[in-house]
Amino acid sequence: MSQFIESLPDYFNTVKNSDGFPEKFINDLFLIGKCSADTDCVKEIRQLLKQHASQDIQNAFKCRKKLIKGEKEPDMRDVFCVLCEYARE
Repeated sequence: MSQFIESLPDYFNTVKNSDGFPEKFINDLFLIGKCSADTDCVKEIRQLLKQHASQDIQNAFKCRKKLIKGEKEPDMRDVFCVLCEYARE
């Protein structure tokens, strides 16, 4: 999981240069923003979601819960429960 977290900035840069960005990558942006600890990246994603995502996605993104907290290996059940909470908002 730590490799996943470390690869987020590279993946974000990759999707920024892809065709159809950002409209085709709304879900990716949401997940990157909710997993990333890079505040500049999160601010940029928040702005992109404000401009291109539905109100439901924007509201879920505003929720303070992060998918991955800190550097420790997350419990996948906890991650799944948080994703379910986003879906309800």
